[in-house]
Order: sequence, then structure tokens, then C-alpha cells
Amino acid sequence: HHHGQDHDDDDDDEKSREVGETVGLLSSSGLPIIHCMCHAPEIIYRIPSLYGHITEQKEGSDHSSPRFPLPLMRASDDFFPDDPFSHNVMIASLAYNSLLLGHLSTPDWDMFQSSLSFLSEMKDAPSHNAIAKMHAVARSISGGPIYVSDVPGESDPDLLNKVVCDDGTVLPCAGVALPVREQLLLDPLVRNRTMILWNVNGLPGDDGSWKFSSTHQDDDDSNIDNEGGYNTIVTSGVLGLFHLGGCVEENTTVTVKPQQVEAFQNKYFFEGHQKPSFFLYSYNTRRAWVLENVSDEVEIQIPSETEGGGLLWCDVVSIIPITVVPMVHQGDLSLNVFDIVPLGLLDKFNGPGAVLRVWSSAPYAVPKNNDQQEGVAAKIDLSVRGSGEFAVLARARVRSDKGPVQWVHSGIRAKVTVDDESVDRVDLIQLWDEEKMANDPPVLNRSILGLEKEGFDLIKFHLPPPTKKINVIEERWVNIEVALKHQ
Repeated sequence: HHHGQDHDDDDDDEKSREVGETVGLLSSSGLPIIHCMCHAPEIIYRIPSLYGHITEQKEGSDHSSPRFPLPLMRASDDFFPDDPFSHNVMIASLAYNSLLLGHLSTPDWDMFQSSLSFLSEMKDAPSHNAIAKMHAVARSISGGPIYVSDVPGESDPDLLNKVVCDDGTVLPCAGVALPVREQLLLDPLVRNRTMILWNVNGLPGDDGSWKFSSTHQDDDDSNIDNEGGYNTIVTSGVLGLFHLGGCVEENTTVTVKPQQVEAFQNKYFFEGHQKPSFFLYSYNTRRAWVLENVSDEVEIQIPSETEGGGLLWCDVVSIIPITVVPMVHQGDLSLNVFDIVPLGLLDKFNGPGAVLRVWSSAPYAVPKNNDQQEGVAAKIDLSVRGSGEFAVLARARVRSDKGPVQWVHSGIRAKVTVDDESVDRVDLIQLWDEEKMANDPPVLNRSILGLEKEGFDLIKFHLPPPTKKINVIEERWVNIEVALKHQ
């Protein structure tokens, strides 16, 4: 090295230090910086040293971790709204690039537009509605920020209302959306292949570990692990299904199962809990299934091109571990359990993302009053966010000494409070009542299908916006008392 080159190297080192100090100062002040381009190797190498201090546990901190404890890094090439053939490539790139960037950052999946009606319908090109929906679904489950760049006055409110709540809240996942394990080495753009991405909902952590949020109130509810980091508190899983390369065959299906959500197949995840069953819900079809095991699977039909599926198709499958509240012998009934499924906001792509934590109380007797008989009840406390139509499924299982397990029909009632304020109107819909389903489709069939044999009641109420402006991770509380009356 001659002297001039040594001097240039010193200048480069000094500039690098200045950039690092500036980024560190801005990031620690909470400003939302996005590393949006030029991810050169030397920048990626420096990310841990620039941002590592943000994730350190501070003395006196509580269980809530920062929403974005790591920097935001763009995970793909730019969004090109004018090119109808760029969008499937972008979604695939975002997912697979997040395998690396998700360890260093919160991957930013870029802006999108809810209305692409200016796109001329080109031969063999996907429709602008399918493109916009695919982007909205992808952002809803990405785990990163959600933002749009619509032409003023040309937004699609119907699509945005499936992403954004009445109060402006969005429901980002608690992790990073990634391809499922069995697809890591597969090309997601091949025709007749469906790319499957997984993520989790709940409270985000910073150490890559998960903790199941379905505890009794006297259990340890902290998400601080043994090494001082934060576990991610998980209330549900989500699978994003993206058919990006077109569909040329009829009767094409995609197989989904709970264990595709990586957290659910971790051997320590359900440690200390009764092995749960899983509730699966397809947003597109409104169909639901109850699976007994993490490895059980269901097939979801993908429309062929001739049936309106087009060149792009996507769906969101929510996977919610069923919260089990053990019961006691009461009166002349020998009660097993209440099963509770917090569905969250039904009209959102990621509706269960409204539920941040789940607690259940021990069962207790409900005394007689003027119009109710004595019964048995359980309380469920949900930490929630957002606003809109909120739903919870509940069923009671009764076992007699002489017969098999049976569901209790027409015996559930529910009381709901939100932030200690009683909710006046609570709709109870008997999903097991096939006659009611046939006669009252506007109430029920737009909500959930396929549960006629499962014995669930649907508890539905309006979750109002918060009365004051709250931080994105500040918790609101919904308390639901589900009671079983004597028959």
C-alpha cells in the first residue's frame, strides 16, 4: 500500500464510523428508518453491531418488547405497479429473501397499491384485482410495516378494510413470514405449485423462541426467558397460500396442516399444557376444520383458470390452538371442559392477529338469579388490539359415566366486557343448529362454514376503538364469561 491508499482507507473508516453513529442515534430515538436499497455485504455484516444495543433488556422493563426491535430492511426489488408480470416474482422474492434478512432485521415488504385499475388488461396477464389482493394478503402476514402508495382518490376501500381496522390499527404478525420447511428448495413460480408461508400472531419477542399463550391466571405469564431475552408470545399461527404461476389443471388442491407453522412443531412449545386440538379457518372459503393433531391435514381446493381462479390466487388459513378450560363436577353434571377459540376480527385477512394473549380462569359456579338457573362458568381474558366485529367460539363438553363425550347444546350464555365496560349487545349463534343455518344464511353463512358437527356457539360483538390514543403494543382487555346452565 502506498501512502495515498492508506489515507483513503482512513477516510473510508472515518465515514463508516460516522454513518454507524448517525444510524445508531436515529434508531435509538425511535425514528422509523428503512434500509431500502443497496444491501451490500459490508452493510449486512454491520447490522448486528449497529442495532444490537436496541434489543438489550433494560433494568425494570416489563414483558412488552418493542414492536420493531431490529431495523427495517427492504426484502425485494422495487414495487412496479405498471408491470403486471412483476408482482408474482416480487412476492416470491420477499418470502425467500426474508430467510436471511429475518435474522438481521424486520423485513420490509415495501409499499403496494390497493387499486391497480389503471393497468390495461393484457393477454395472459393476471387481473389487477387479483394483483392488489395478493399484495394486501402478503403484507397482512409479513410481520413488517403495512403502507400503501395509492393514487390520491383511487384507493379500494373494500380491500383496505380487510387490512386496516376502523381505528386505523393494523394487525401485523409477531414474527417474520417465511416459506414452510418442505418448500425451502422448491421454485415457487412453477405452474400448479402453491407457495406456503407461515407466521405467528401474539406479542413479538427478540430471541427467536416461542411461548404458547394459553395459560391459567395463576401461571407464569412472563415472556422473559432464562437468558434475559424475550420469547414471542404466540396465540395463533397463520399460513399464507400463494398460487403464483397459474393453474392449468382442474381439481388442484393444496395441503395445509398445523405443523407447517414452525412454532407448533417445536417440542417445547406446548410443554406444561394439555396437548391441544387446532382450529383451522380459510378466509376465502369461510370453511373451518377442527384437527386433533399437529400433523393432521386438510385439502383446500384452488379454482382453475376456467373457474375464475386466474393466473394469481391466494388465501389465508388461520390456525388457532383451542384453549381448554378444565371443568369440575357440578350438580348432576360431570363436566369435562370448555373449549374456547378466539377468532379475533372476522372481516380481516389476519383477524386472529387482534389477539395478543389468552388467559383462562379456573371454573366456578354461577349462582341463581331471577331468570337463570345455577350453572358453571369460565372466564377468558384476551389482550386485544384494533376494532370491528370480534368473534370467539365456545363449546362445552359433557361426559357421562355411561356414554361417549357429547357437546352441550342450547346451554351456553356469555357476558362480555371491554376495558371493564360491559358490552350491551352480544350475539350468540348456534353453529350446530343446522335448521337455523338453513333458514338464516345472512347471519351465519358469511362467517363460518363446516362446523355443524363440532358443537360450537359463535359469540360475536363489536369491539369499539380505544377511547384514547394508545401505543401500538399497549394492551386492551376483553373479558368473556362463558356459562353453562343446568339442563
